[in-house]
Amino acid sequence: MNMNSMVKYWVGSLSLLCLCLVADLSIAQIQLHNDEFNTGASLANWLNVTDEEGWGVTRLESYNIHDSVAGHMFMKPFTGSWFNEYRGAYLYKLVNGDFIITTTVTATGRDYVSLPASDYSLAGIMIREPVVNPNLPDQQNYVFMSIGQATGNTFNFEIKNTCHSSSNLNIIPINTSTATVRMARIGDAIIVLSQFPGGAWEVRNRYDRTESACSNVTFDGTFSETVQIGLVTYTDWPKVQAVGTTFHNTHTLHPDSLGGDPDPAPGTPYTPDLIGQYDYVRFDSVSVPAPFQGMDLTDAMQVSDADLLSFLGYTNQAHCPDLYHLYSPIDHSFMEVHAGTVLSAENQLSNQSNVSLSAGESIELMPGFSVDLNTSLQIELGGCP
Repeated sequence: MNMNSMVKYWVGSLSLLCLCLVADLSIAQIQLHNDEFNTGASLANWLNVTDEEGWGVTRLESYNIHDSVAGHMFMKPFTGSWFNEYRGAYLYKLVNGDFIITTTVTATGRDYVSLPASDYSLAGIMIREPVVNPNLPDQQNYVFMSIGQATGNTFNFEIKNTCHSSSNLNIIPINTSTATVRMARIGDAIIVLSQFPGGAWEVRNRYDRTESACSNVTFDGTFSETVQIGLVTYTDWPKVQAVGTTFHNTHTLHPDSLGGDPDPAPGTPYTPDLIGQYDYVRFDSVSVPAPFQGMDLTDAMQVSDADLLSFLGYTNQAHCPDLYHLYSPIDHSFMEVHAGTVLSAENQLSNQSNVSLSAGESIELMPGFSVDLNTSLQIELGGCP
């Protein structure tokens, strides 16, 4: 199907046919997790940890895509934190195996401009082990990198490695509210990188998440094949610390949301002060060059920072392959596919789904392709970044 302009369908039982002979040069399906944050519909693909794990609290005062700030994920957290057993705000997707995640994030106070006024008010990305029962102790296992104010009345990076609810922090003073941050999971190695606007990539930390490096008698701190990966925000550490772990984890920390329970620290005011804005989230597969395969990527004596940057410090652009093969079935409630040519096999877009196909030259839909009632299919040529 070749088109000269965008066409949008709101249909039932639409069948489209175009037989074209093209090679199947598919790219990694992991890029279906990408989100350019240019439509609010993609919010349906993000999971809120408080809902998924049944905490019974609210950690985000507000969050949306392409609403509060056009072209961005917007997150404004209530008082809350991620440290040891403390559990804060987190929106994520479930991803299998090795991957690279990249985002550009801006963290400010609630005026959208200033340095956050409250200590440990930051926004970033986090890899976390899924938790079945969050109320059991020692189950928090994650690595995150965030930007904002940690301490010292200045902007910081905070990089945190948490093994079975024991957190180790690395705080780096910086002079900007915006940075591009990248994390790579390669087996049991987690590599953390950053890039300032107009600057070069830097390796910030490496973490070994093997059983020997991150375990205790009760819990293994290694990451499973499937992990949570997404966007983290937290703010107002003085109040968090004052109320204590148990109260923090069982209450929405706002003076009007304590459910009738007395505030255990009435002398410490609520001072949440963070807005997190994310330009996009982009995933890539990982290809470790032959000279470094089998080496310990967390050991700088074996693999230097320059070695890591040779395959992890690539230019950050929205991926746009020549050809994308859309596999069946389509199981995303919202999905964007960008390519020079999009080739769809026999897919049925289910009820209530929203799919956007954006191609530079053509979109080819095979026999059996159909769209159910109340489903939208948007097709656009010339829209590949």
